[in-house]
Amino acid sequence: MNSNSRGAYGEKNQEYDTAKKGPWFIDYQKVGADAVVAGIYKEDTAAIDRGLKIIGWGLAQQQQDGSFSSEDPYHNGLLFLESVSRALLHLESSQYQPRFAKEIESAKARLRLSIEWLIKPEIEAPGLTKDEPYTHRYFVNASAIGIAGVLLKRADFIEHSKNLLRTGIARQCEDGSNPEKGGTDTSYHALGLLMAARYYSIVADEELRKPLKKMGELGSQWLAEKVLENGAINSEKNTRTGSKGEMRHGTELKTVT
Repeated sequence: MNSNSRGAYGEKNQEYDTAKKGPWFIDYQKVGADAVVAGIYKEDTAAIDRGLKIIGWGLAQQQQDGSFSSEDPYHNGLLFLESVSRALLHLESSQYQPRFAKEIESAKARLRLSIEWLIKPEIEAPGLTKDEPYTHRYFVNASAIGIAGVLLKRADFIEHSKNLLRTGIARQCEDGSNPEKGGTDTSYHALGLLMAARYYSIVADEELRKPLKKMGELGSQWLAEKVLENGAINSEKNTRTGSKGEMRHGTELKTVT
């Protein structure tokens, strides 16, 4: 993985780690969860170590109030924290819990502080105003806060996540598409479905599972119709990814995934 010895992932974060100045991006550190989860299921403790180091570098950038000083700390913070919550939940329920108990408890304390900061009305209100054009973000936010609630045994986090999830579900159009920046986008639509599926399997109660399943089925049907006979994705009308897409952190074109 493209991380340095201290766990900073990606060129920009490594430059920041060395110089202690310039732009850096907390969401880059979310890849640590992939290494942790893969390590658990492959019985590879070295991979778990690498993943925890990447997560740990991100959490070490936490400010005293729980925030992160990177670009877009609300949205990018929630992307990162969703991965942290998920990785720790897998690790805590695995055979490796005793080995990594110290790291798990330290990360949980930092995770709790960051979620508490993110759901403060004065932080969340402007964050959601910025998120409003992007339906997938409601599923990201719900998943991050809800999974943290399960991990930390915080019923208030879970209840908070339910409102975000309901908003995301309610935004779905009759054709099954989830609006994204004034139109639709296959890649972000798929990301939203992934986050919704995680919420369904980890957080959702019986009341929410029925509408969430319906949204997922309609959304999956819409997405399947975008797959061409040769397996490629029809991205002509994408509003955010593809040849006419946005730039990721101003450095690279967002590709169709």
